[in-house]
Amino acid sequence: MYVEHAIDASAHLPELIALARTVPMRGAASYISHPNETPLALKTLAGVILQHPPSRTSVVTLLPMQQIPAHADPPIAGTRFHLPLLVNDGCWSFSDGGWQQLLPGRVYQLDPSLVHGAVNWGSTPRLHLLVDV
Repeated sequence: MYVEHAIDASAHLPELIALARTVPMRGAASYISHPNETPLALKTLAGVILQHPPSRTSVVTLLPMQQIPAHADPPIAGTRFHLPLLVNDGCWSFSDGGWQQLLPGRVYQLDPSLVHGAVNWGSTPRLHLLVDV
């Protein structure tokens, strides 16, 4: 499951969204940006929010009526955080056998080596910031 942290990122949400929207999207349904495409200001702000410098930062875009199929990533050396930036009522994330709706301005931890995925059954894009520390 995605574990919610006590970190409140809501004060930074407008700036995070503006910076994330500068990352070009490639692909028809979903796109995870290459860490080199992430603006330095976005990496820096993520580090301030999480109080640790990020080792990897990516923007994840999921267009309406699309999905990220269930998958497991290779284990990482640190910790992976999701910061939902834009969501709608049709956005659901799957991990460890359960579905959750992740809320903007909150910070969630995920073990990427567990099977996980996401759907966007809504009419607006879903935008998350993925940060490894």
